[in-house]
Amino acid sequence: MPLPSTLKIRRARPDDVHHLMAMAAQPSVRAGMLLMPYPEPSCWADWPGRSGATDLVLVAEVDGRAVGHASLSPEEASPARRHVRSLALGLLDDYQGQGIGAALLAALVDYCDRWLNVGRLELTAFSANEAALALYRRFGFEVERRMHGDAFRAGGWPDSLTMARFNPAWQWPKAPASSFEPASPLPLQGELTLRRATLADAAALAAMFDDLGTVSGTTQMPYANLPLWQQRLSQPAEGRLMLVAELGGVVVGCAGLHPDSHGEARQHVRNIGITVTPGAQGRGIGRRLLAELVDYADNWANIGRLMLTVYTDNAAAIHLYRSLGFEMEGTHRRYAFRNGQWKDVHAMARLSPRFSRELDQDHK
Repeated sequence: MPLPSTLKIRRARPDDVHHLMAMAAQPSVRAGMLLMPYPEPSCWADWPGRSGATDLVLVAEVDGRAVGHASLSPEEASPARRHVRSLALGLLDDYQGQGIGAALLAALVDYCDRWLNVGRLELTAFSANEAALALYRRFGFEVERRMHGDAFRAGGWPDSLTMARFNPAWQWPKAPASSFEPASPLPLQGELTLRRATLADAAALAAMFDDLGTVSGTTQMPYANLPLWQQRLSQPAEGRLMLVAELGGVVVGCAGLHPDSHGEARQHVRNIGITVTPGAQGRGIGRRLLAELVDYADNWANIGRLMLTVYTDNAAAIHLYRSLGFEMEGTHRRYAFRNGQWKDVHAMARLSPRFSRELDQDHK
């Protein structure tokens, strides 16, 4: 079917909010998104305002009516991933199959490739959404990861796929990595203590992340920002847990459970971050921290799915995660810029025994 002759792709405006809400109420649109039925108007109210230098919300207009939307947003605040944008797409039922979705996606891809100079585009789609997957593949997106039990939709647990596309104009040069000396073991003695992090730990955590060896296992940057750590610890997100490990009274590691940003459909999910300062590695501290998070998630917070990413060259961490039940789901290519090089990460996840049984039952 040819494109409607009156199709216009334009930037979203504040008066598009009611059209966006109408789209979200359509069964086929809602089935492909992580929004819950009957979303609050505030979920959409700020979308047109997001159209800044690095965010973009486009609308497909036919005969003066907004019938589709596509959004582009930074994936993370970390400068190590500033080459990345994530996208989302939605279209009214009656306007599907007319090439409008392809026109919206083409506009976003052109904006990223030719104007914003984005290196990597990411998206997530449900594995059963064959029409959307075919569209994304037409534009060069490839599946990198399959996530089991990622979201609760329409009474079930469909698998989700993460897909990515790279800007063909990027050369992805490999810069020489900056060198740093491996850390010497810290001369610390005493009992290992795990506890919840408090605002009083901000300076110690900032000092720990000021070490290049510590930072190199994360997407954080050198020269740790003390005010940022103070903000994180003074304004913790709901559902978040941050632990610190003390050895001889010195903070030598931390680990956190972080809630997903996609709301109620993924309230059973937590993302894990874990770090042990290089001078204290090899003493089982990372294992103790991770085991405590797993126990807290399984037996107290009733968290069904734990997720993490780990650099593909971090063999020790990968071994640790596997030993505590994490499994590989995929590999994200050129995920972050670290120490002068573009680095891949493995995506790993662990399902609680209870949640795993529920998924098995759901898929029968």
